[in-house]
This record gives sequence, C-alpha cells and structure tokens, in this order.
Amino acid sequence: MTNTITFGLARMRVEYGERRDFLPSLVADLEKRGAQVYLEYGYGAGLGLTEEDYLKVAPGVRFGSYQEVFKKQNVLVLRCPADEDLKMMESGSCLISMLHYLTRPQRVEFLRSLKIEAVSLDSLRDDSGRRLIENLRSVAWNGLEAGFQVLHRTYPAPGMGSQKRAPHSCHCAGSRCSRHPRRAGRQSLREHEALASPSRTRYTRRTGYSH
Repeated sequence: MTNTITFGLARMRVEYGERRDFLPSLVADLEKRGAQVYLEYGYGAGLGLTEEDYLKVAPGVRFGSYQEVFKKQNVLVLRCPADEDLKMMESGSCLISMLHYLTRPQRVEFLRSLKIEAVSLDSLRDDSGRRLIENLRSVAWNGLEAGFQVLHRTYPAPGMGSQKRAPHSCHCAGSRCSRHPRRAGRQSLREHEALASPSRTRYTRRTGYSH
C-alpha cells in the first residue's frame, strides 16, 4: 500500500486540433514534489511533444489510456471533461480544471452528486484578488474571431466586406485586457478583408463598463 499522491493528465477532445496539454516542465515539477504522474497515451502530441520529451525531465512518468488516467486521485485537465467522463472518476478523488463555479451551477451539483472534490483553476487568486491563471490574449482573439464570423454572415447590405459601408465604432471596456481585443480586432479585420485600412475602425479605451 503506497501513500504516493497520483495525478492523471488527460487529453482534450472537444475541439478538432485541440493542443492545450501541460508542458513537460509542469510534469517534472509534480514529480519532484513526490507525485506519481500518469499521462494519457499521445499526451502533448498536439504541441509536437513525444513521450520521450516528458521522460527526459520526469523519468518516473507513466502512460495509460484515457480511462486509466481518470482513475487517479487527482485528474488535471484544462477544459472540464464531459459528464460521462466525470463518471469514470473515483468517489473522493479531485478534479483540477477550469470549472467556472459561478456560471456552471449544474456542474457543481453534478460533481457533488459524484462525491468528487474539485479545484477550479479560474478561481485561484493571489492576495490582492487577481486571478493567477488566465490567458487574456487568447480569450480576446477567439472572441473577436467568432464575432467577425457572425458579422460576415449577418451584416445587412452592402455587406461586411463592402467598401461602401460605414466604418464601425468599437468600444473596449476594461483597463486590464482591452489592449488584447483591440489588437485582435485590427488583425481580424485585415484577415477578413473587411476594410481597406484598419484606420476606418475607431477604437476607444475606457476604464469601467459601457452602459
């Protein structure tokens, strides 16, 4: 009987081409702290990493199936797994993921019904209340890309890509992350050939909320 804490790291399958696996450095850090880490077969492949890349820095790491990693004491995966996958976890084990407690009350109740402990990565904050784990740049770029795709489908005549339409006036609220949507917006406009020049879109920056 061993008292070694175990971690299972599973791959994500929701989006085609999913690449968000944890790097070998994190696995090595867990091992140095006394944990036994299990990676799903093919873990890190989307990032161009191989099993050897993980073994070089964490020689004790083991590999197993998707089902096997969900049987460990702690399951670490960035995106919250589907309900059917959560049912594979052992009662009393711990899920470490982006769980978004406040906006996912049904998920919270489901985890409680399974008697699964949980640590929500998006809820981890420092002493000043600032989130420790966040990726504002990717959130901005993904959101703006989706927004411009919708605009292209729904924009009235003469169409989003027409040089005859009036310029957009965009307001970015919030002092911490507004630079990311502004950059993403300009790049999305160029990529979609919506405007002849990025200068046709007016950006304003203001701390606080827009009413």
